[in-house]
Amino acid sequence: VYIEIGGHTDDIGSDEDNKKLSQERAAKVLNYLFGKGVEFYRMQAKGYGESEPLVPNTSDESRYMNRRVEFKIVKK
Repeated sequence: VYIEIGGHTDDIGSDEDNKKLSQERAAKVLNYLFGKGVEFYRMQAKGYGESEPLVPNTSDESRYMNRRVEFKIVKK
């Protein structure tokens, strides 16, 4: 079993900055899980930036929902 840790952002800021922020967000979660004993080779951090919003970025509340980390279980 492998885990993809996906970082996401809202639409505030440049695409480049949001991609970097989302990658850093996912990497922090990966490092936390590694520190708790999850084997490093079983995880991958991926930054999606603002490309996959859960809801339209039309309010502070919706932007809050789009700033997140998601886990996907994948087989390799």
